[in-house]
Amino acid sequence: MYPTYFYIRELEDKFSINKILKETNVPRASYHRLKSMDPTSVPNRENHNSQIIYKHHRLNVKPLWGNGETQNDIDQIHIFGQVFPKEHYVSYLNMMLRQIRNNRYRDENSIKGSEVNHIEGLIGFQLRFPMGLKGDGIPRVEDISACYRAALDKLELLEKDNGTVLKHFLKLTCFVIYFMNLDKYTRSRSDNVRKKIIDEDFIGSAKEIIMLQQWNWKGARNGLVMASVLQNGEKCLYFWDALKKSHSCFKDPDYAPNGLPSIRKDPDMWWFVENILIS
Repeated sequence: MYPTYFYIRELEDKFSINKILKETNVPRASYHRLKSMDPTSVPNRENHNSQIIYKHHRLNVKPLWGNGETQNDIDQIHIFGQVFPKEHYVSYLNMMLRQIRNNRYRDENSIKGSEVNHIEGLIGFQLRFPMGLKGDGIPRVEDISACYRAALDKLELLEKDNGTVLKHFLKLTCFVIYFMNLDKYTRSRSDNVRKKIIDEDFIGSAKEIIMLQQWNWKGARNGLVMASVLQNGEKCLYFWDALKKSHSCFKDPDYAPNGLPSIRKDPDMWWFVENILIS
């Protein structure tokens, strides 16, 4: 999910708070209330929330997404997952999947082609993981990962410098897909996982994300998971520090982000907890 906190911080990376307030017509008190909310909470139907998201698109925070239509599709996929009953949401995702697979840009080596691959991967990810669906008609993990890889490959082929964060996000998502498909009680001890992290330098992508977006707690948390799997104390401390700097909530290892266990109770971070956190 794409938290409201991320929309606000991305706007603040480019514009002053006064500019944002003027453009969104959101009262200052309401703006700061939204900013101070749980950094993992996702947007809802609350009016000021909607105004922030709308202006996020119109101010073109993500220039690779052109006029904002692709980002709007991505946001709808996330938001509808919060407000629709599961069966309605699954029907909506399946409808979107049929449309995107027939999109004429899908196989094109272009920005639009990358966008379409990204959306197709996201739809598959939502069906497979948050919804927990398997079987006929549900995209395979390999196909979901291939969509993200295709989106990444097209951006790299086009050498778009303004897509640096997006490139690293797509690459890191490939690791998340791979990792989440493994047994959650054994994957953190797997030599194969360690080899994949090192060979594909996923941890480098996590570092790049938080260097460019210090508030991006997802990049920092994923980096901490990988550092713990590698059993690398120096890297663990680096990402633990970055996570705490991303938002004050994460200074508490018992804080549980939306849909995730706390660091102290996350089996993927057992090594970090036992050897760094409580040592």
